[in-house]
Order: sequence, then C-alpha cells, then structure tokens
Amino acid sequence: MPRPPIAEDKVRAAIAELEAAGEDVTVSAVRAKVGTGSFTTIGAIVAAWRREQSTQELIPAIPDRLGTVLGQIWTEAWRDASKLFDAERKALAGERSALEREKNEMEKEIERLETALTTASEELHDLKAINTAIKETVATTQTKLAKEEAAAQVLKNDLREVKEELKEVRADLTSWIQRGTKAESALTSAQGAGERKGR
Repeated sequence: MPRPPIAEDKVRAAIAELEAAGEDVTVSAVRAKVGTGSFTTIGAIVAAWRREQSTQELIPAIPDRLGTVLGQIWTEAWRDASKLFDAERKALAGERSALEREKNEMEKEIERLETALTTASEELHDLKAINTAIKETVATTQTKLAKEEAAAQVLKNDLREVKEELKEVRADLTSWIQRGTKAESALTSAQGAGERKGR
C-alpha cells in the first residue's frame, strides 16, 4: 500500500530548523528531521526552497546607526562587489544546475528502486503462498500414500492367507485323489478275483 504524501509545511519546518542550526539542507537531513516521506517528495520541496533562495537578492541589512547616507553607500558598494563576482556566481549557478540534474536523476533511480522493491515484496508474498500450497499438497499426498500403503499391506496379508488356504485345499485334493486311485485299484482287483472264481 503506498505511503500518504508528507505535508509540505512539515518539510519546510525541518528546513528552517536545519538553517537555524547552521546545518546543510540536504534531502537526507530533512528526511531525518521529518522521520518519514519519500525522497522524491522531499527532494521536490527542497529543490523549490533552493530556487526561492537563489532568487532573493542577498543584500545585508543596513546598520541603523550608519544612517541613510551610509546606507546608500553600503548598498552601492555591495552592488559593485556583486558585479565583480558575477562570473563566480554564474559558475556556481551552473554547478548548482548540474547538481540539481544529478539529484533529479538520483531521485528517479530511488523511485525506481522503491517500485522494484515493492514488486519484489509482492512476488515474495506470492511465492510464499505457492510454497504453502505445495507443502499442503505434499502433506495430503503423503497421507493418501500412507493409507494406500496400509491398504496394500492388508491385501498382501489377505493374499497370503488365500495362498495358505489354497495350499491346504490342494493337499486335501491330492489326498482325495490318492484315496480314489487306491479305491479304484482295489475295486479292479476285486472284480478280477471274482471273474477268476466264476470260471
């Protein structure tokens, strides 16, 4: 489930605290102050704050005790000094733009990694569910197999008993056949003896 966006006033309050403490205002430092929020959201607010800072004219306040004349002189001197540093200021602005581009690329990469992490977490959840289903299927199959093995053992025992009974029946049948053969031989002998006496 996506996290709710953090309020901009909380981020700006954290920026103000970092400024008051004389610390560098970075996305990581602001997020540490706030305690939550995505790097993308916080980075956009910090970038807007930096643009606002860069558009402000950095002219120090005129000391009250110097009066109006000295104030005008101070302002003119500051403007002249600012002109001397225009090249450095432009170079710094170029470096800042490069840093902003790098920061934006980093934020996009962080966002991509966060999305990939969410996708991986969902896939891991699905894999765990599949693994659980497989374990349940294996357990059910093992139970069925155990029952089938028990039934097969019962059938083997029954077959062994049937074989024993069949063996006894065969022995009895052999005995009866032998008795019948002996009786038939005796009857044949008796008939032969009777015929001889009749002659």
